[in-house]
Amino acid sequence: MVALVAEAEAGELARGPCELRGWEARTLVDDRAAGRVRALLADPSGAVRWLALTLASGRCVLLPAGQARADRAGPCVWIPGFAADQLELLPAYDPGAGPPDAVQERALLAAFSAALLRERPAPAEPAGAGGADGSGPGADPRLDAATLCGDERA
Repeated sequence: MVALVAEAEAGELARGPCELRGWEARTLVDDRAAGRVRALLADPSGAVRWLALTLASGRCVLLPAGQARADRAGPCVWIPGFAADQLELLPAYDPGAGPPDAVQERALLAAFSAALLRERPAPAEPAGAGGADGSGPGADPRLDAATLCGDERA
């Protein structure tokens, strides 16, 4: 079971400090501002599992935390493998309804996979960048090599 992280708890998450609320969320495929991080959802051990994003359209969606990367230069979360319009394919999340249960989490992961697999344009790579996922030789220099909050899961 996951729970919303209160502001006071953000510095106490597993594997180091992590305060991403209010950070810009950008898609790496098309280098567009997709929205902002609204909230973090963590499991009982304190590992961040989901990021609640408020998209540019105003909709709120959940993104698996392991699928986002922090920008080395500042308060920006990059979403590799996605174009901004693909995030609109994710189901809406109502923060007032509480965190998702195990069944809802499985449905969210299935929806995330379906949105990711939708045909999209080839990644726009900045000079010197490698794969659009932020890994491997010549990886995008904007991305931190670790996943968010020091979480080693991908």
